[in-house]
Amino acid sequence: MKKNRDLSELFSIIDNQLINSPLKAIELLEDNSEHFEDDILFFLRLGELYFEQKKYDSALLSFSRALELEPENVEVLSHISDVYIKKNDYTQAEVALLKAIEYEPKNALLLSKLANLYFGIGKYYESQQLLIQAIEEEPKAEYYSLLATIYKKMDNDIACWNTLVKAEQLFPKNINILNQIGAYYFDLDNFSKALSYFQSALALDPENQYSLFQLAKTFEKMNDPYNAIDIYSKIVEINPDHALAYYYLGKLYSSLGDFAQSLTCYSKCLELDPSFFDAALDLASIHWVSKNYNKAISVLEETLKFSKEDEIYKMMINIYEEIGEETKAKYYRKLLEKNNNED
Repeated sequence: MKKNRDLSELFSIIDNQLINSPLKAIELLEDNSEHFEDDILFFLRLGELYFEQKKYDSALLSFSRALELEPENVEVLSHISDVYIKKNDYTQAEVALLKAIEYEPKNALLLSKLANLYFGIGKYYESQQLLIQAIEEEPKAEYYSLLATIYKKMDNDIACWNTLVKAEQLFPKNINILNQIGAYYFDLDNFSKALSYFQSALALDPENQYSLFQLAKTFEKMNDPYNAIDIYSKIVEINPDHALAYYYLGKLYSSLGDFAQSLTCYSKCLELDPSFFDAALDLASIHWVSKNYNKAISVLEETLKFSKEDEIYKMMINIYEEIGEETKAKYYRKLLEKNNNED
């Protein structure tokens, strides 16, 4: 009893220490490892802290010690699988989860974790079967969501749709399910239905970036650029680092002839992601059409640091031909030829 009390007291100290210094909390546990060398709770907690600090090898050692103490502990096996996934060792992660499921074959959480693992490595059929089992044991929106995604990956549209319909019946206010149904309608070009579902999702979470992004894309498909601009603008207000939203803003402003705003948005996109090829090409094109040749060339030269696509060389050639610099045009023709030969 005293040892349990001592461990509780130690954990209480650890909880307070975590607020200011997680590493010192770990050091404190490490200093007490000999005293609690036969206590599974101690090694579980230490492993969890190592895991949170991305010290995966140390986490694995702690969880392995816990497993030595209780070889059939499914919580420990689940933690071990998490570590192996972080280390990209999916084979060992699978082994740990299969062993855990062997001990608790109706544990929906374990079944779903293995399903997620299989989904991540492209074993869709195996993932599907596990999710069906998990749903039988404990119906959850997240299980239905992944199952519908898997059916979509397997080109089984009927099963995907039936799964989503069932999920909506059970979880009518689940944002992920509403978004998935909206995306399903979007793919069918039923944009009015898609709009309705994305708006329903946003009624539950007005700042959900996925819902906002899909809503903006839907407005684009409905030939409503102004509402699309409003939604993309809201996205960058919520997340100023959303390069893709800036890109689409640039395209929309360009389509409306507002090249000043378009340049601003494309430039911001490239500031956030200098390797964004399409944004760079569009930005350079606007500068070129505006006869700001030096700016166009500068954008393309910067893009060549990240991409060697033919379109860049071709645009450079055309610009230099237009301004009468044949030597440089010839230089980029040679680079284009070399690029094609390498392909």
